[in-house]
Amino acid sequence: MQEKNKRIAVIDLGTNTCLLLISELVSGKVITVGDFQEAPRLGKGVDKEKKISDSMFGIIKDVFLRYKQICAENRCDHIFAFGTSALRDALNRDEFVEYIHAETGIEIKITGGKKEARFAFEGALIDYPSKNNHIVLDIGGGSTEVSLLNNGRFTSISMDIGSVRLKEKFFEESYSIENLEKAEQFILHNFISLAYLNLQNYNLVGVAGTVTTLSAINMDLNKFEAGKVNQSTLRLSDVERIFTRLTEMREVQIKSLGEYMTGRSDIITAGAFILLQFMKHFKFEKITVSTKGLRYGAALEIFSSHFF
Repeated sequence: MQEKNKRIAVIDLGTNTCLLLISELVSGKVITVGDFQEAPRLGKGVDKEKKISDSMFGIIKDVFLRYKQICAENRCDHIFAFGTSALRDALNRDEFVEYIHAETGIEIKITGGKKEARFAFEGALIDYPSKNNHIVLDIGGGSTEVSLLNNGRFTSISMDIGSVRLKEKFFEESYSIENLEKAEQFILHNFISLAYLNLQNYNLVGVAGTVTTLSAINMDLNKFEAGKVNQSTLRLSDVERIFTRLTEMREVQIKSLGEYMTGRSDIITAGAFILLQFMKHFKFEKITVSTKGLRYGAALEIFSSHFF
């Protein structure tokens, strides 16, 4: 009798979203059993207050309990949870992690920026025959990671720019020219950390909600279709056009673009601005979109480490 494949769940608790991947390893490949998303926005106010709000403790607990039920229904052998930028920044992170563990039985490991970038890099390129000549750009809610193989060595930079952080810092009132200029200077200042990298002759691959959402908008999708979005291409001209369009729309109009705008309608414009600045500054004419990322890279590492 053949032994059944081990089935694991990976929870990626980000600044804006909380993602659940249930997967198995089959013939060396991570096979998706289920992929789920909620947008509780753990990082709301963290940039300013440096703490997770009291109400957010209960909100995330409820999300984790729902995910735990889904994992039970899908007969998962283990659940692994990772927290990223918002948890790194929050002064009450230990209290939060202890609370979630006590209430749900799920332990959250806080990943460093470089580890987050490595997971995103491996996940984004999980279906690629080679990881050479690719730069992975991961625009999150609180941070943005850039990673690549530089002369065969994995190199990553984590910057404190993200769609939620940028929205709260510069765009609470409007996307005025003055606010855009301030945000641009903030972004460019963060790009200084990338100055020593030669990004020419690389293909740009993007993961996470900003690029996947922009791709869905570009294809006029009403419902998010991962099969269409994954491996799709956004040109610089597409990003410029969509960004300009978004700045001219009210949030209620942005929300009506598609079901996938739930939990993202107020920050997608800020995320698009980060992508636009990156592509312009480093002279990328196109970006390939990946619907996979940190949770897939984490799953691959867990399976590869022979945890079981």
